[in-house]
Amino acid sequence: MEGAMSDPGLRAYRASVRAWLSQAVFPKVGSNMEETYAANRAWHKQLAQAGWLGVNWPVEYGGQGLSTLHQMAAMEELARGGAPLPLAIVNLYVVGPTLVSWASQAQKQRFLKALLHADEIWCQGFSEPNAGSDLASLKTRALPDGSDFIINGQKIWTSQAQFADYCAVLARTDTASNSHAGLSYFIVDMKSPGIRVRPIEQLTGDAMFNEVFFENVRVPAANIIGELNEGWKVAMRSLASERSIIMAQRKAEADAMFQWLLQVLKSRYPKGEGLPPHLSWRLGHARMQLAALDAQVRDLVDRLQRGSEIAGEESLDKLILTDVEQEVFALAFDQLGPYRQVPGGRPPAMDAAHMIHEFFYSRSRSISGGTTQIQRDIVAKRLLKLPSS
Repeated sequence: MEGAMSDPGLRAYRASVRAWLSQAVFPKVGSNMEETYAANRAWHKQLAQAGWLGVNWPVEYGGQGLSTLHQMAAMEELARGGAPLPLAIVNLYVVGPTLVSWASQAQKQRFLKALLHADEIWCQGFSEPNAGSDLASLKTRALPDGSDFIINGQKIWTSQAQFADYCAVLARTDTASNSHAGLSYFIVDMKSPGIRVRPIEQLTGDAMFNEVFFENVRVPAANIIGELNEGWKVAMRSLASERSIIMAQRKAEADAMFQWLLQVLKSRYPKGEGLPPHLSWRLGHARMQLAALDAQVRDLVDRLQRGSEIAGEESLDKLILTDVEQEVFALAFDQLGPYRQVPGGRPPAMDAAHMIHEFFYSRSRSISGGTTQIQRDIVAKRLLKLPSS
């Protein structure tokens, strides 16, 4: 990845991130989700104040006015250095870039700086119980009532909704349409009467996702982003904006996990003596997958630089990333042996609780952001031009 972004300016920028990280004090994980959330929010503010977030946003909205490649480099260095993620990923990579591209001047002035510094937390209300991968079939309605709209419906898998101040809601405003047309993108105040949030506990023990219910929620028409009934175009910007930066960051995390695992195994099997053949094969296979992912990220960087995008390539990106993450984290998880059953255990040089959490979380990657099955279908139709039947 670094070779793909190796001009002197980017190398110097990477060095500045590393120098800052070498002096930074990372937040400590709290005893519960609320304490951890508060600590990570403070860390997010620290990153924003230092200028490592919103790097590619316009200066007038709190950004640095640099390129997407600079932002990718910053997030990769944070991941490589073992730094916690910024808290408000939805703020940074979904809602923020969408507002930069589509919001009115008044909306940008009101929301972007607070959003960047996590003074206000956002969630994204897109998926529904029967409209996840097929987002165009969503049922949530927003009907006009004077100068407002009244929203009724349900969203699910809404990250951080229990902490959010605002939600970016995709709702149907033209009830005569039942597909991509007739959707609008709303800013919804999460303190509005009629909103109910119900957390969903995951295998990891976290409750990062939520169900959100909207019952006669009143939203001003001025809170529409973009044009009425043009929300699909806005939503596609939301879904695309996070991909490049998140992909670079997650690749760096997988690389770091693999390198850490190698160090553990070197201490367990000095000079490779006694290393089981099946484990040697899996290590080699994971290394090849990481090399393939590196090539895919390089290709993504090249596409960004050329401004070239072929329909379906983003799905191929996600498929490769998901396969690599699940392989690397499963490989590390398997080294725990019996400690997989005792999260509080401490096998030599390994943190069982952390590894179990990361392994379980990696399983969700084949669902989040569009299921693996849907992504394969997109690649088959749009890249390979295969017939539907």
